[in-house]
Amino acid sequence: MKYCEKCQMEIENNIPRCPLCGKGLSEKSGDYVMEYPLTHSLRRYKTAIKIIWFSALLISGVLIIVNFLTQVRWLWVLTGICSLWYLAVTAVFAIRSSRNIGLMILVQTIGISLLTLEIDSSFGFRRWSLNYVIPLLLSFSVLLLTVLILCKPVMLRDFIVYLFVIAALGLAPVVLLVLGLATVPWPSTAAGFLSAAVMIGTFLFASRKTKHEMKKRFHV
Repeated sequence: MKYCEKCQMEIENNIPRCPLCGKGLSEKSGDYVMEYPLTHSLRRYKTAIKIIWFSALLISGVLIIVNFLTQVRWLWVLTGICSLWYLAVTAVFAIRSSRNIGLMILVQTIGISLLTLEIDSSFGFRRWSLNYVIPLLLSFSVLLLTVLILCKPVMLRDFIVYLFVIAALGLAPVVLLVLGLATVPWPSTAAGFLSAAVMIGTFLFASRKTKHEMKKRFHV
C-alpha cells in the first residue's frame, strides 16, 4: 500500500507519485480505504466554487465601472452581468452534480455569446456585444476551466479539449478587432492574451501523459 503524506491519502495502484499533488509516495501497510476520497475532492471544489463566485462578482463590478466611464446605455451591462452569472451558476451546478463540466461551459459560452449578439442586433447593433460582453465572457470561461484544473489537476486530460476550444474562441475577439468589427481594444486584447497564455502554459506545464493525450485527440 502506498501513501501520500501531503494529501493524507492511501493509494492501491502501483504508481510512483500522487495523482492529485504529484508528490512522491511512501510505502504503508494496512487496508485499502479509497483511492480518491470524496472529502478531499469536495474540499478542492469548494475552493473552486468560491473563486467562481468572486470572479463573477469582480467582473460584474468592472462592467458597471466601464459603463459609467463610457456612458453607454445600461442594456449591455445588464446583458453582460446576467450572462456572467448564468454561466457561473451553470458551472457550479455542473460541479455539484458531477456532470460533464467542460462540455457544459463550452456549450453555454457559445449559446450566450450568440444570444447577446442577437440582442445587440435587435437594438440597433451598437457593438457592445463584440466590444465588451463576448470578450469578457470568453475570458471568464477560460478562467473557469483553468481554476477547475488547478483545483483538480488530475482532470486536466478530461478538460483539455474543451479548454483549447474555448481558448481558441478567445482569440476571435482579436480577429474582430483587427477587422474593425470590434472598436474597443482592451476587452478583446485581454481575452486574446489570456487565451494565448493558457494555451502556452498548458503545453509547458502539462505532464507527458497529458501531452500524449493532446496529440492523440487533436491528431497531431
